Parts: sequence; structure tokens; C-alpha cells
Amino acid sequence: MTALFEVEPTPPRSQSGPVAWFGGKGHISGWVAAHLPEHQTYVEPYGGAGSVLFTKPAAPIEVYNDLHGDLTNLFRVLRDDPDELNRRATLTLHSRAEYEHAVDVLNDPTSTDPHDRALAFFVGMNQGFGGTYPTLGRWAKSKGQRLSGGMGNNTAQWWRKVAFIDTWHERLARVQIENRDALAVMREYDSPETTFYLDPPYPGETRRMSLNAYKHEMSNDHHEQMVGLALTLQGRVVLSGYETPLYDVLDEAGWTRIYRNVHARGASAGGKTRSEVLWINPSADESFGPERPVQ
Repeated sequence: MTALFEVEPTPPRSQSGPVAWFGGKGHISGWVAAHLPEHQTYVEPYGGAGSVLFTKPAAPIEVYNDLHGDLTNLFRVLRDDPDELNRRATLTLHSRAEYEHAVDVLNDPTSTDPHDRALAFFVGMNQGFGGTYPTLGRWAKSKGQRLSGGMGNNTAQWWRKVAFIDTWHERLARVQIENRDALAVMREYDSPETTFYLDPPYPGETRRMSLNAYKHEMSNDHHEQMVGLALTLQGRVVLSGYETPLYDVLDEAGWTRIYRNVHARGASAGGKTRSEVLWINPSADESFGPERPVQ
């Protein structure tokens, strides 16, 4: 079943993931993917919306991991049974009532059907504001003259997400999906042939909005453990985030920093720009040789 409205496909170099996500890299996924070295095995321990995974070329072995159970459930349903999700989503209007029902389903501990929860999460994240967990957000309405495809911008974004369900299914068909602690996944899949892309939740002190934007927040201690483990990995590592003293030890270990100015997002951003940073470990940096991508 196809979407109710025709929408323009998203260009491959800026492919967004199946859900809007606070801190998601959909707007810079092409830039991040260009700085990933060639690999046989690709691992995202902090998968989130998976925008970089959906943008980069497929590799022989790919691992997506996230601790968020509803997020990994949505990815499994997209991979294994996209037709049912497509049918339900196509019959779901951009509606405050649908959004509030989705939040109720996600808050109901007796709601365990994977298809019900997948649709609820898909609706809650994509019809909510700011890519925060639905129980913390609000319905994203359109007003004024913000139009896209002849309709309100947020309505158009909803149908654009629905239209990509089959595309995400095809891409996920070859991906291994984990729902575990990120550090355990890093240890398990480490090898000289592995490229890790680490995109953890932003540290609290680097944010300009809610400190509860994620269902599973990440403590400074976990950031320090992640950095400590990354320094010991055999594989090639690319880490993204905002500048923070928590990552300064990487400079001392010879990691390369690359910057990209982006427009800050969210209600409190006020149109300001911030610098996204990629930290690239020496083995990843050296793998490019003279073909190093332009910053």
C-alpha cells in the first residue's frame, strides 16, 4: 500500500531515519558518512534514528544497536513485516488524537504487541515536536504559511515518512539489530576490520534544551567509560557530538577533530549555529591516506 500523497524522495546524501530524533544526524548524515573509512563490518552502538546507517553504502556486516526497546522494535518490524506497518501508517492521519493515542499505547505496560507498539512509536516520534520521546513532547501542528507540497509542513513530513517505509525495509534486510548496552556491543564486535560510528546522547552540559530528551539518558560516567573503551579498540572509530571536556583525552591520544557548523534545532535554539565535531581515531584517519575527505 502506498502513501496517500506523492512526496519528493529525500536525497541519498541527507537520508533521514524512520523517526525524528533529538540529536539525530539526518541533516548532516552525508557529511558524517563521507568521513567513515572503508570497512567490512560497521557498528552503531548508539543507533538512534540510524540516519548515517541509511545514508552510507551497505557493508557485508552491519550492526545497529540501541538500548531503547521501542526503537529497536520499530526497526525489527520495518525489517521483518513492513507491509503491516505500511498499511496501518497509511490509514493514520496527521492528527492530535492519533498522537495522543500513540502516547497512551507507549505508556501502557500491558501493550506488548510489536505491531501496535511499532505504529505507536512511529506516530509518536514523527507527529511529535522536536524528536523527543512522545511522553515528553507535544503534537507538531502547522499554522501560518509554512507549506510543503501544497500542505502544512508537519503534515507533509508525516506523509514523507510513511512513503519511505519500503525503502527502510530494503535497507534493514541486511542489518543485525541489537538491544543491549552499547559498551558490551563495542567489545563484542571489535576487530581490525570494524568501523564504529559512535553517536551517543549529547552530554547534559552541551545542551540548550531538555535534559530528559531521551528515554535512556547517558551519565558523564558512561561517556567517560565509552571514551576509555574507544581508546582500546582495534577497530576504526568515528565519534560525533559537541565539544566537551569529557572527550579531551582523545586529543592527547592523537585523534583528529573535524568541525561542521550547523543550525541548532529545537524551540530554544533561536536560529543560532553550533559546531558539530567528529573525533576520528588514528587508524581511521590514516586509512584515508591522500584521499582524505574535505572537511
